[in-house]
This record gives sequence, structure tokens and C-alpha cells, in this order.
Amino acid sequence: PCPVSKCLPGTHTNIKKLPDGTLVKEKLITAVPLHLSDSEAIEILFKRIKSDNQLVVKWAKQKLRNIRKTQLKRERLAKTGIPILGGNTNKHSISELGDNNVCATFHALGLSHIREKRINITGRTPASDISDLLAIPNFEHFFALQLLLVSRHPCLTDGFFTHFELYDKRGNLFGLIKRDNAYELTGYKDRKGGELSEQVIKLSPREAVWVRQIISLTQPLRDELRDAGDDAWRYLFLHCAGTIGLPKRPEPFKINKRTLKYQKHLVQEFSAASGESDKKMEAFLPRLSVTAFRASCGVEVYLDTHSVEEMARALGHTTYNTSLLSSYLPSPILEFFQTRWIRVFQRGLICEAMKGSPYLLKATRFETMEELHTFLENHAIREIPEHLKNPDFLSSRAQQELTAKQYGEDGQVLVSIDTGILTTLLSLNQ
Repeated sequence: PCPVSKCLPGTHTNIKKLPDGTLVKEKLITAVPLHLSDSEAIEILFKRIKSDNQLVVKWAKQKLRNIRKTQLKRERLAKTGIPILGGNTNKHSISELGDNNVCATFHALGLSHIREKRINITGRTPASDISDLLAIPNFEHFFALQLLLVSRHPCLTDGFFTHFELYDKRGNLFGLIKRDNAYELTGYKDRKGGELSEQVIKLSPREAVWVRQIISLTQPLRDELRDAGDDAWRYLFLHCAGTIGLPKRPEPFKINKRTLKYQKHLVQEFSAASGESDKKMEAFLPRLSVTAFRASCGVEVYLDTHSVEEMARALGHTTYNTSLLSSYLPSPILEFFQTRWIRVFQRGLICEAMKGSPYLLKATRFETMEELHTFLENHAIREIPEHLKNPDFLSSRAQQELTAKQYGEDGQVLVSIDTGILTTLLSLNQ
């Protein structure tokens, strides 16, 4: 019989061919080559994937830290400045007008006033310089927050952020609420559908600070939209078109080779954070997205726990799908970890068989006795329980209850088989 398959196996998905002909798995932010030995698999999984994830978090924290410093500086300057009401000032730049006066104008009259009377208030200063001075958030700051939250909560998806409502249609605060001295983030994961679509994420104090920071940065834009009767004011993420244009909801942030031509500063920021060359970061950044980073964080959970169930739980999957991990990792790496427990058990058998022998270290290939003791502490074969060695042990009710209390009542051993083996078994049976 042939198995009915409606789609490609996970191991055959998300594969891309690089210019040099190398095939890589592209689900993660780390490109994983398909031709790998065990040692190379470990190096990539435990070093490169984790270091790439750490780099993203480091950049995101720095991004939010920098705009927070700018926001505090703007507030300090505003206290010493005088709002510019309008009229021809004959000034050509912010430096002539005074940073403090422009900041005071923003605090007193809002960005719409600066936008309408821009020439008189900021002269010929580029819009990007005005935006930087006034700490107007943009795509990159929202992207940084999303990456930081995903690093702590891999269950969050791109869709959760794209349509995140801070206020409901009645004007009540909904997206971020404080309960029992902790903040909760509430949004929707549309792919789950129905009652399961709502997601409530309990935030740590640090995570709550990040979210409240973005709310504070977007508040002037939210006030302008609300006064104009624009429903977009309800959403968390708001930015200005053309850096200081009319505020609106942003599109999902995407990085590719085309956009990187206009975002050289992004390459430089990642290079500074990583210590790597601009060329390496130009190759790295197009792989970075909320979706890819979420997948990388999910795989990191697997690396730490060796549990696909824990990984599924971290990613927010309602049910465990056996093909989950295969869609994220190439088969050589997957097989290495799935057979690791067999190798550990085999070495445990050798330790048991060579107990007391002067050739124990040589047979088990440990370098030192310390390595051997560490292995035995974690993986030594335990004493076989009496009820497994002696069939008559469970003859009395009291012994059955004692055994059930010590070892549980589940008397089954589950052995996983793949589609090919199941097909072979069914064929032999027929």
C-alpha cells in the first residue's frame, strides 16, 4: 500500500539553493546546510543558532534603549525652550532655531503644527533629522519590540502584532491591562480561529516596560489620529509616512536585498552589535523576520529541553504535530538528536559490562574518570526493578499496589515509526 500524502514532508520544505550551489534550510534565521556530520550539527545548533538569536536580542534592546534616551533628551530640552508659533523666522536649520525651541513646540502644539508650518519652524532641516530629534518611532522600533517579545514568548506570531489593538471600539484600554501587579498583553492569532484565537500573554516587568515605552512614543500620533476621527488611533503600532508625515498604521516590516540598499544604517547597527563584517550582516539580515526568529526561538527551546512537546508548547501549538521539528531542521541534525538516546543507552551498557575492569575508560572512550563519573551520574543504567526481574513478584495485591505507587500504572512502551516503516509492516502483513 502507498501512504496518502497531501503535502511534502517537513524535511523537504523551506530549502533554498545558494549561489555556490549549497542547499540550506531557510525556516530559521540561521541557514543550516543539509550536508552535515554529527560534530558540525552540534556546532551549528548549539553555537550558531543561539548566537544568532542572541545577536537579534542585543540589537533590539539597543534600538529601544537609544530611542528612549532620545525621548528623555527631548523632554529635558522642551522644558527650556519656547514654542515657535509660526511666521517667517528667517532661520535655515534646527541648529539656528534651537533644539530646545523645536522640542517645546512639539510638546505644546504637536507634530501637526510642525508639519503645517515646517519651513518656519525647522527651516530646510531634513525630515529624518526632525524625526530623530523628536523621537518619532518607525518600523524598526516596532520590529525591535516584536523580536524581544517573541524571544520571551515564541507563541507570538507576525499576525498577532500586525493587527494588535491597544483600545477596543468603545475606546477602552484592552491590549495591555494590569492585573495582580503584572501586565497582560491580549491579542489574536487568527490562524487558530474561534475561541482559541485570543492570546493572553503575561509579561515580566522588563517586557511590560518595553511595551509601555512604545505606547509612550506613539501617544502624540495616537492623539492626533483620535482628534481627526481616524480609527487607526486604537492600534498599538503607529508611524508617520515620510518620517514626519501624517500618522498611520505601518505595514509589516520586511528586510530584503532591495530594501537594504536604503537601510545601510541597519547593516552597520548589526555589524557593531555582532563584531562581524558588513558583508556578513548583509547576508544575515534578509533572513530575519518575526516568523523566522520565532522558529529559531522554538528550536532553541528544543535544544535546551530535547523535547518536541516543549517546543510545540512554546510555539503555542494547540496540538502536537509529529512533523513539527522536521519542517524546521534538516534530517541529518534531526536524526542525530533522535538517535542520541540510543547511543547514550549503548554506552551505559558498556559501562555496566566493564564495571570493575581496568579497561573501562578505554572501552567507553572517556578521556578522564571525571568524564566517566559525570556520564554515570546522568545516564547510568539503574537497577532493574524486582517486578520486571521476577514474574511472581506481582502475585499479591499488596505488591501490585506498592509497584503501582512506585512506578505508576502505565505498562506500555511506545515505539515511534516513520511512514516508510509503517508501509513496510502493512505490506508484509498483507
